[in-house]
Amino acid sequence: MDLLTVDTLPQTGEIIKNNGLYIGLGLLALIALLLIWKKKKEKEDTDKQ
Repeated sequence: MDLLTVDTLPQTGEIIKNNGLYIGLGLLALIALLLIWKKKKEKEDTDKQ
């Protein structure tokens, strides 16, 4: 099963077009979690000093 053949490229585009909203929301949620985790970690580091 070749994922990156010319025949499957249009299908990949369709998947992204159909599920783009979910993919975008997932990425935003991941970024938000990373930022919150980073801030929390910085706060813990300053509390220790």
